[in-house]
Amino acid sequence: MRIAISLKNAFITAIAASITFGCNTPQTYTAPPCPPCPEPNPLPLSTHEIIDSDISLEEALTGKEIPAHIINELTIIDIKYIGYDHLRHRGQIVCNRSVAGDLSVIFEKLFRDSFPIEKIIPITKYNWSDSLSMLDNNTSCFNYRLVSGGHSLSQHSLGRAVDINPRNNPYFAKYDTVGQPTTGIYDTLLPGTIAPQSKVVQLFRQYGWHWGGSWRGNKDYQHFSRFGG
Repeated sequence: MRIAISLKNAFITAIAASITFGCNTPQTYTAPPCPPCPEPNPLPLSTHEIIDSDISLEEALTGKEIPAHIINELTIIDIKYIGYDHLRHRGQIVCNRSVAGDLSVIFEKLFRDSFPIEKIIPITKYNWSDSLSMLDNNTSCFNYRLVSGGHSLSQHSLGRAVDINPRNNPYFAKYDTVGQPTTGIYDTLLPGTIAPQSKVVQLFRQYGWHWGGSWRGNKDYQHFSRFGG
């Protein structure tokens, strides 16, 4: 009986040893073949963009008498954005040199976030008419004009304020239910509309800009200004 038990234990030990040896044996595997690399894009990025504006600063300032000291503070910058057609666009903003860096970074981040903007064209295209620019839902910055309904120069006249998608983000005078432009509809569910919690508002605030949608009296949902007003 003891001999049988010893033989049985020896058999189990041999099997265990073979299992251990088998598990410790190095294994080699053939790597799956690499998927084919995508073909390099043969077209430069610019050919994938729709160019909405490509003019010089001098051309952007034609048709309006503007004081020389203001002109000397202005520049024109290219802006990439996603249009309402979901395609890449490139437009231009005329602005004060002091805020050009802010606007370049903010609009670049909006582009990366795919925030839709219908068009960005210097307002000279609209014969310097703020009303026509708003009706066309055009995003703009510099416009040498007075404050709406006032007698002082707007921050737009200094190139330090920007209006974004005006038809989606109208201006409402206090107690007025009809916005400007009159075709505007403020519905935060619509693409391109700016709401208090929007990334657009957060970005501008990070750089010290003020949003007209947070004003206590009038509401100017399209409007951002670096120095208020």
